[in-house]
Amino acid sequence: MLDALARGFIADGWSLKKLHRKMMLSATYQQSSDDAPACRQVDPENRLLWRMNRRRLAFEEIRDSLLVAAGRLDSTMGGRPDDLEKAGALRRTVYGIVDRISLPGFYRAFDFPCPMLTCPSGMRPSFRSRRCS
Repeated sequence: MLDALARGFIADGWSLKKLHRKMMLSATYQQSSDDAPACRQVDPENRLLWRMNRRRLAFEEIRDSLLVAAGRLDSTMGGRPDDLEKAGALRRTVYGIVDRISLPGFYRAFDFPCPMLTCPSGMRPSFRSRRCS
């Protein structure tokens, strides 16, 4: 699969946009996480990718999807950050203020990564195992 993607990437003039489109529109990427007993019997570890593996959503994904479902998400890009603790904060969560000294409780309830940890360029540690107290 990687060889086919690499050949297509080169053939499409090294276009990342076309590569992303090809991956996102693939049947494998669009799989549902619904269980199929017949498939589970043949491939219980899901090595053949017959379903999307379930994963826990991060705080940002949950908050943004709730705002979209309510029809209230402000998708304005750029600008000053919003205080997510205030009522009426409707911008995407990525534009929220993160107070490194006093992280609000609702951030901690969703396993928000500890903002006091630093990460060298190119490295991304697993924050799920390390939380701020």
